[in-house]
Amino acid sequence: LTTPPLLGLWGSLARRLGGPRHVAFLMDHHPDAEYELGLLARDSWVGRSVGAAYGWALRHADQCVSLGSYQDRRTAAWGARAERRSVIPIWNRSDRIRFTPEGRSALRERFDWNGRFVVLYSGNLGWVHSFEELQHAMLRLADRSPHVLFAFVGRGPRRRELEEFVRSKALENARFLEAVPIEELNGLLSAADAHFVSLRPEHVGVSVPSKLYGQLASQRPVLFVGPEDCESADDLRAAGAGRCLAPGDGEGLARAIAELEGDPELCRAMGERGRRWFVDNRDWHLSCERWRHLLESLVAETDRSPEELAA
Repeated sequence: LTTPPLLGLWGSLARRLGGPRHVAFLMDHHPDAEYELGLLARDSWVGRSVGAAYGWALRHADQCVSLGSYQDRRTAAWGARAERRSVIPIWNRSDRIRFTPEGRSALRERFDWNGRFVVLYSGNLGWVHSFEELQHAMLRLADRSPHVLFAFVGRGPRRRELEEFVRSKALENARFLEAVPIEELNGLLSAADAHFVSLRPEHVGVSVPSKLYGQLASQRPVLFVGPEDCESADDLRAAGAGRCLAPGDGEGLARAIAELEGDPELCRAMGERGRRWFVDNRDWHLSCERWRHLLESLVAETDRSPEELAA
């Protein structure tokens, strides 16, 4: 679940009144998300009021922790000073998410995926994600059905739209499934032959798709559609674990899927590189150590008065 908008306002108010230190963990930027989606006009009285409250909360927090450099730029734009901003990437756990042949076999048998090259989208089908390119690839590769299969596991506001697209085009290369229990997540991520993740360009710095790190941990190649400059694209290129496609490049996505489907050795090599990069850069203990250092340094400081905090 995303952080409730303006939750941090109460932390900064409490801090202002002499309460405990307040650290804002910015997993998403609200109201930026609502502005970019057109759900809230920046120059409306509601938009200005919400923005003023959000900016005040960030300016008066002891620390604002962003998930990456692009998100940190948005944090800075809201007025948080450099000395009160930190970047700690999101993480996953290598001891809980790893490629498991047994889990892969069990899930592929249950879902009737055996003998198919499965491109998996797992998680929330949300507004910040782009699916138009995937729709193009589904149409482009329809003649490879049922061998190439697009699987959607989970729900979200855009699932109905995708289901309607599949029905309207009479596609037979897509399946929609409910989320699996958490104890089966490892098997589900292993069951894919390639993972798909996306981000709309206007949401760079607003959200950072955390699903990428579970995908890398599962030792499977990843296909990312989104802007060239964002946390997900930078990390996937650094890992050498998949392909980054530009927004609107459905044809390139179709070619990338066909390339992976025809080259098991390439899939294996990408998956192994991704796993190694994840363990070295995004395993849970690395980020938790940075959190420990940040929180301990705040506790060790001399308490600042409300007047100093407001300076």
